[in-house]
Amino acid sequence: MVIVIAQARIRADALKDTLEAAREIVERTRGEPGCIAYGAHQDLGDPQRIVFVERWETQAHVDAHMALAHTQAFLGMVGGVVEAAPSIEMFEVAV
Repeated sequence: MVIVIAQARIRADALKDTLEAAREIVERTRGEPGCIAYGAHQDLGDPQRIVFVERWETQAHVDAHMALAHTQAFLGMVGGVVEAAPSIEMFEVAV
């Protein structure tokens, strides 16, 4: 199983639209093959910080998700509204 944690700090003026786009991608992604769990979360201490926590069956499923048009569109949109470069960390379940 692969765990993905991605986070970005969104500009205040773009937060509402970004959260709406996040809702849409969460809905679409949860139905993708290999998706075990996928959620977008807003930091309680910093509402402009959005964190995605994902669980996938395999790395191949992550790669397929990343290649989809709706994922690329979301990443492109977010790339234009972040205050700093987003971070993406990937983990394989060890135990």
